[in-house]
Amino acid sequence: MGPLEERHGPDGITYLLDGEPVEDGITIDMLLPAGRWLTGAYRVVDRRVVFAFAVGGEWERSGDPPMEAIAIVVPRATIFRRLEERRSRES
Repeated sequence: MGPLEERHGPDGITYLLDGEPVEDGITIDMLLPAGRWLTGAYRVVDRRVVFAFAVGGEWERSGDPPMEAIAIVVPRATIFRRLEERRSRES
């Protein structure tokens, strides 16, 4: 759990969480105010780290595919945790 660490290598920028590479598209949690967590997908879009998460709305009743919002995040200033860590704390 913690901020993403930026590493520069021959293939460009890689982000690490707890010393391990974060793969594009994985599901992780992002810390919100008051100790709440939001589950979403880590993505890199145009060299920016974004966090995509589901939003509610009319689509829930209509059976349409889920809608999502995307937030651009500052990797070193945002706290993330892997789902495995959440599960181990909940057990």
